[in-house]
Amino acid sequence: MIFQLFATALLGGAAALVLLRGFSWRFLKIGLLTILLLAIYFIWRPDDLTAVANVIGIGRGADLVGYVSTLVLLLFILSNMIHERKVERQLTEIARYLAIRDARRPGDPGPK
Repeated sequence: MIFQLFATALLGGAAALVLLRGFSWRFLKIGLLTILLLAIYFIWRPDDLTAVANVIGIGRGADLVGYVSTLVLLLFILSNMIHERKVERQLTEIARYLAIRDARRPGDPGPK
């Protein structure tokens, strides 16, 4: 019961942050709130999670949580890799622009 109270408080705080933070996509905000509320529900009703797992062919609710967590983590890593590539390209474009803009001919004096 102590864990359930602690986890509920932690997830409730996370839900409050989601509500207070301005997301550019309303879908993301609704999705995060839904996941947090489902997590709170299944913390208090773990047998219901096992029932859901059984319906989709997984033996235990804990296994379902592990599988879903692994998939979400992999999607998060992939998303971050794609975002990092985009930022690297943008940084390269900015560096090229500045190099061309500030280029000097050989022998020209530098800025004072």
